[in-house]
Parts: sequence; C-alpha cells; structure tokens
Amino acid sequence: MNSIFRIKPLIFTAVIAIMAFFASGIPFSLFSKLSAENEYNNIYTEYKNMNQNINMKGIYEESQINLLKKINDLNIDIEILQDEIIIELSHIAGKNNIELSSIKFSEAMPVLADNTALCMKVTVEYDSEFNNMLKFIDDIKNSETIISVTDISVLTSENKVHVSLNLLYYALPMI
Repeated sequence: MNSIFRIKPLIFTAVIAIMAFFASGIPFSLFSKLSAENEYNNIYTEYKNMNQNINMKGIYEESQINLLKKINDLNIDIEILQDEIIIELSHIAGKNNIELSSIKFSEAMPVLADNTALCMKVTVEYDSEFNNMLKFIDDIKNSETIISVTDISVLTSENKVHVSLNLLYYALPMI
C-alpha cells in the first residue's frame, strides 16, 4: 500500500507538469510553426509549378515560331484563300497570253483523316494555243504555291484548244 501512496504524488506531479507545459503554449507554438512550414512548402511548390509553366510557355512559343519559320521556308500556306488563288492564276495566265474563262472552287476538305492538312479543288477553264497551254501548266507546277495538277481535259478546234484544268491547292493550318 505504501507504494500506491508514493505513486499518487508522482502521477499528480506529472499531471500538473503536463498541464503547465500545455498552459505555457509551447505545444501550440510548435503546431503553429509546423503549420506555417506546411503552408510555406505549399506556396513554394505552387510557385515552382507556376515558374515551370511560364518556362514551358516560353519553350512552346519558341517551338511554334521555329515551326512557322520552317513552314515559311517550305512555302506551305496555312490557309486557302480564294482571292489569292485568283490573283496567282491570273498572273500566270497573263504571263502566258491566256484569258481565263472561269475559275470554280470546291469547299476546303481534309487531306488526311486527322484534319492536319487541307486542300481545295480548283477548276480552271480557258481557250488558248497548244504551246501556251503547256507553258501555263508548267508555270502552275513551278509556282511558289504548293499546287498539284490532278486532271487536264483538252478539246481541240482548228488552231486553238479548250482546256479544263483541275488543280488541288494545299494548306497546313496552324491550330
């Protein structure tokens, strides 16, 4: 029994010491410091992520500029504009003494299933001399714009030919 009476004051002293420890605010300041450290780490992590995103944006923009430069070097159009096609065909026709009687456009359509490239069918009709027709077609093939001649229909008369020429204009849109 004596041992129980000796333990009670020790337990009582320990309880008072623990209460005094908590009353002093030391545990709360430790929790506060831990909480502030966690908050700091969260903010710092968010800052690092934002900084990384900004760096990635710069890399993305630089890659996009380089891609545009390569496309310009290859002379690939990024959109198909009918007025530019008319101007180009008129210029080539004038150079070859040809007067175009009609230019017809289809809708722009995807070249591949994933819509990464577009094309537009253009039908040109005109009357000319045979040699001028050949020069006109060669000039179209050698033009700076990417054009493919898909079909040529020629009807001959006495000294002239009536030509119906199907062309495909290509573009690589930037998304």
